[in-house]
Amino acid sequence: MKTETRVRSGAAMRIASIDRLKFNEAVADGFYPCAPRTTRGSVRLFNEDDLVALCIFARLLEYGLIPRMAGALACDFAEQARLNPNEDRIIYVKSLSGMGTFFPGSHWDPDYLKNNVTYGGVGRVAFAMDFNVAEIRQVIAEAIEDERSIIGEDE
Repeated sequence: MKTETRVRSGAAMRIASIDRLKFNEAVADGFYPCAPRTTRGSVRLFNEDDLVALCIFARLLEYGLIPRMAGALACDFAEQARLNPNEDRIIYVKSLSGMGTFFPGSHWDPDYLKNNVTYGGVGRVAFAMDFNVAEIRQVIAEAIEDERSIIGEDE
């Protein structure tokens, strides 16, 4: 039976390239509600899905989103990735009216503007963010292997 890979918070912060203080502040302020649970005095452990969400959160912060928005979007994205484990891409679309939602990549028309496509619950799309889940997972897997080569396996 294969065991789930989990990494400690320090390694998770390095893998996602996020400042630990920014992450801890976002969690304490309630802006990153999908952080792995922990108890006082225990280390926070991240599985692969947690790392995917953390990587998205880190990139959204880099792009200038405020922590509240970045956390909500990253956690919603993570839920969509969990619900659609066979999808390589998850697309977030938003209309000019402000409605936004996620679509599995297989249900997305990349030529939506040219084809004047509308999506239920959103309408005409103003912009879309394409999250390449397969690539993010590959980068995470490589980073975990790199971490293991430096510090070795936990026993």
